[in-house]
Amino acid sequence: MDDDPIVLAHARALLHGTPEGRTAYLDADFRDHERILSVPETTGLIDFDRPVALLTVALLHFIPDEDRPGELLERYKAALAPGGVLILSHAAASLVDDPEASRAVVGGYTGAGVSLTARSRERIEEFFSGWDLVEPGIVPVSEWRPDGDLNDAALAPAQAGAFAGVAVKRVRS
Repeated sequence: MDDDPIVLAHARALLHGTPEGRTAYLDADFRDHERILSVPETTGLIDFDRPVALLTVALLHFIPDEDRPGELLERYKAALAPGGVLILSHAAASLVDDPEASRAVVGGYTGAGVSLTARSRERIEEFFSGWDLVEPGIVPVSEWRPDGDLNDAALAPAQAGAFAGVAVKRVRS
């Protein structure tokens, strides 16, 4: 699901189902959860009675606070069966050592007409509410289980500029 016309054009050209698996693309805005969770492109492809993964990678920071991103995310989390997984990355307000550089990044997006809301680690942690975080928890994206030595990570935490986390929906007992 995306609402970028360039992504839609590529999806139409590249995403074709095969006997080994099916794919679908839905031109939609994440805020329209009722439509997204009920259309045939979704219900014909995803069995919400089984554990599935919800990837909100570099997404929620484009939803301003007044659109209540946490409440929107809760609608999607509620649709997932126990054992489902939430994978989330989000622009961080507290990682960048250079506040001026951080403001420049946000300003670049807003100057292009795109809302960008960097949030604190604590605010990002709220998105995982009620779910069990997987180790190492919510950390800079460059530190989320990197291959090899952490010292060899491609980016320092301050350069990464985003937090990431993975959580599992609790199995009812």
